[in-house]
Amino acid sequence: MQSGYALSRQKKYAAAIKQMEKAVNLQPNDAEAQFFLGQLYFVAGNKDSALAQYRKITLLDSQLAEKLYAVIYGKMLVTVNEK
Repeated sequence: MQSGYALSRQKKYAAAIKQMEKAVNLQPNDAEAQFFLGQLYFVAGNKDSALAQYRKITLLDSQLAEKLYAVIYGKMLVTVNEK
């Protein structure tokens, strides 16, 4: 999981996503890993996958699910308003 964080700080989102997908596959009940993967999907422009992560997180940690929802929809609203 740490390498996923490091790659994201370098803005290497595709590589970070691959690392986080591995981490999530190894520990599917790790809500923080699921949350971070959802954020990465969103930053990389894959909103459908970010929403899929949101659905998974709702079963694991409702507070993290709310945060991811805010990331997805809050930034979507900003993006729409910027145009």
